[in-house]
Amino acid sequence: MRRYIPPLLNISLLFSFVVFILLPGCAVFELHKISVNDLNKQLDSTELVILDVRPASDWQKSEFKIRGAIHEDPFHVASWADKYPRDSKIILYCA
Repeated sequence: MRRYIPPLLNISLLFSFVVFILLPGCAVFELHKISVNDLNKQLDSTELVILDVRPASDWQKSEFKIRGAIHEDPFHVASWADKYPRDSKIILYCA
């Protein structure tokens, strides 16, 4: 089953925010932005983990969510950072 990304959803990846502010000392080798179209093509990948890292209040109020995305609190990265396999492609987004 393909997950649907609403076309009006502007996906902003937070890679630099997470790497430089929330995950100091974390080794990251490549950081990329990805378009909605490119993400749509990869949604069936078993190696893909999509994390919605909006603050809880923004996430709860939003009508736009990527189906299958996992909500994680951007202010408590240490509590969830080790849950995801390091060899997965991890997409972080906020809208």
